[in-house]
Amino acid sequence: MPRKNNSFPMDPSLGPSPVLRTLVVIMTDFFFFWIMEDIKKLDRRYDLLEIIAPPKECWKIHVRINRLWSLPKFKNPKSNSSIEMVLMDEQFYAYLGTIQLKTEQE
Repeated sequence: MPRKNNSFPMDPSLGPSPVLRTLVVIMTDFFFFWIMEDIKKLDRRYDLLEIIAPPKECWKIHVRINRLWSLPKFKNPKSNSSIEMVLMDEQFYAYLGTIQLKTEQE
């Protein structure tokens, strides 16, 4: 009489165990979340302000200008030396930006 193989703990005709089904759901959710995060990173068309750092010099940003003002020249207060602004991106990260204006040689 052949010996019965008891390596499988349950009858396969009953379907997967509840523990196995739960594990499959957890793994599926994990991989779906992981893939969606990678897709979000690839889909981002603009750089966030918080990742701006050297040595890269060209950035594509999408911001709102919250405040804007100009600074006068020290020697000639009627003309401006720079324009300064407070920028905010989609994650509400604030950044102070400065544009130096070219001056004519005096």
